[in-house]
Amino acid sequence: MSFLRWQPLHRVYDNVTVRVLVADLDVAALAFLEAKRAKRDEQLVNRRRLLLVTALLVIGRDPKSTLAVLTFLVIIAAALRLSLPLVYAATLGAMAAYAFFLGYVRFGLHVADNERLSRPQQIVFLLALGAAGLLAGQVVRQVRRLLQGYPVQVADEQEKT
Repeated sequence: MSFLRWQPLHRVYDNVTVRVLVADLDVAALAFLEAKRAKRDEQLVNRRRLLLVTALLVIGRDPKSTLAVLTFLVIIAAALRLSLPLVYAATLGAMAAYAFFLGYVRFGLHVADNERLSRPQQIVFLLALGAAGLLAGQVVRQVRRLLQGYPVQVADEQEKT
């Protein structure tokens, strides 16, 4: 686990400072939008979430970071808005954000191959993001169908004979 490895104290303080700064900037941007009484655009909120998750991954500089799982939360949060285009955008954005992080680890940090995730693990994670997007889209479709009043048939466990 990367957070259990010993690191020089100044590096730990730098990481914490930058993470708090990114979170504060996100809150400040949201407060600015609210102060302007601007309509909260769902796509803008989605992009902001993806940017924040990507920034956390890049700032962490850990090639095997478990923070990458936060990209799934962006997809799930998009499904709560019951908008298929938003789910599609969140899914593709999450995949692009993770691919950017993988590129940053490979070309920006110049991490050796044995310290990074293996290629099959990277591909499986990207495929899992796509599958999560497909499932979130199915949830949105099913909820919309229920809201429109179409009946849903549930199989009886005990059939009367």
